[in-house]
Amino acid sequence: MYDNIKLFLYSVYKPNEMNKLLVLCTFLLLSVVGLNAQTWKHQTIKSDFDGSYDRVSALGYGGSSPYDTPNFIARNRNDKLEIYISNLGYTGCDDNELIIVFDSKRRYAVSTGLLIESLDKDALFIAGIRQSGDDDVLTEYHLINEIMKSSKMSIRFISSCKVNDFYYRLDGSTSAFNKMLGNAVAFELRYYQEQKEQRTIEKREREEELAMRIARRRVRDSILKLEEDSIQTWKAARRDKLNSTKDSIHEFFFESPMVDGKPSEYKVVVKNKQLTKSLMNRNLAFLKNGEEFVGYNLKTSLPGQYKLMLVYIDKDGNRKEKYIYKSFRLDEHGVFRGM
Repeated sequence: MYDNIKLFLYSVYKPNEMNKLLVLCTFLLLSVVGLNAQTWKHQTIKSDFDGSYDRVSALGYGGSSPYDTPNFIARNRNDKLEIYISNLGYTGCDDNELIIVFDSKRRYAVSTGLLIESLDKDALFIAGIRQSGDDDVLTEYHLINEIMKSSKMSIRFISSCKVNDFYYRLDGSTSAFNKMLGNAVAFELRYYQEQKEQRTIEKREREEELAMRIARRRVRDSILKLEEDSIQTWKAARRDKLNSTKDSIHEFFFESPMVDGKPSEYKVVVKNKQLTKSLMNRNLAFLKNGEEFVGYNLKTSLPGQYKLMLVYIDKDGNRKEKYIYKSFRLDEHGVFRGM
């Protein structure tokens, strides 16, 4: 009877060619299924040293032996997120860099300054990423967000020693990270954007403040230049104006006004030039007999602001000024504008 059993087993399992082919096909099928069935796993780890913390991990494929199953790990210890990849190759060489591509479209770089080597030179910690063509450093949460919304992640590990390419299917990553982080990813992305917008506002305010300081300095320089003009130039201009008609004196004021009794190189700009001339002429009518019209002077009232003064010589030969209720300001371009 024992011999009959042996014969039966041999007839069923004897190594014929058909059985060999069946075994080979089964092995290949299981390999492919195992590759495509890769999932991201969430675990709660309990350690005597680190306490209890959450971890999400996944094995990649590709690369070159013995580094053909790199392990992507994200752990949340004491609300501090850490991301690293182990078994991706020796990390002790110079110029370590990761290039990460999602769905063969969106490309990111992790340069040496954003990578931290493990003590055993077998893993790289990722402290941030940069999108291709952008200098802004994105956070680990941006990396996780890309993993959660994508279907494939390709990673190239580059160093001065070698180049190793490997890949991750991202099935199950969203569920795994939601279990570990909940709404933290959305919160951190929103916080990052708010901080970026605040930095943009602060930068614009600094630029505006700088522009204002430059403008104020230009006004100050213009005023100083006016004060440095020679009194002899004023006297020469006064003699010229005494020989001019009222209209020519008006035009002279708009083209080269006297400021605090000294000539300037700036112009006067008003919205209605004819209206301003009419105001000047009306005030000339108030001059008394024996008083001689000389011209106009812009007299400082406040920093950068000036009152329009009618200048005349009284019957005793004294130089006098009279405010005719028109004011001007000196802008940053060195132009007097009506107020």
